[in-house]
Amino acid sequence: GAESNEYHHLMRALNEQARTSLHLPVIDLIKQDYEGRHPVTYADVDPTDPTRPRDTVLTHVTDRCAKMCIDYMMFMDSARNATSRGVRCQPGATRVNELFVTGRPFGQISDHYALTTKLLVAPRAV
Repeated sequence: GAESNEYHHLMRALNEQARTSLHLPVIDLIKQDYEGRHPVTYADVDPTDPTRPRDTVLTHVTDRCAKMCIDYMMFMDSARNATSRGVRCQPGATRVNELFVTGRPFGQISDHYALTTKLLVAPRAV
């Protein structure tokens, strides 16, 4: 979805903090792995009926069907790490996990979807 002013402010603030000789720009992993867009993480709609909320137990009534992305996962690399390749994010591994459940009075574990990624950690040289 479209990015809010708050998102742009957050990215500017993080990158101002990061732009030193020791750090590289902050990477929005969700945006990177979802082809430049932010998928819904809160107040989703039923995939068969966009006028029906996907969750009516945990999502606040005024937010239902709002289809917001209000969850992010950022990676701030350091110049040292980028050179040594000690910790990297696996390309394409950052995902939205909807956390659906069955057999309960609710259909999902949280009103927000979870974000997951895979970090690749190189063994340290001894």
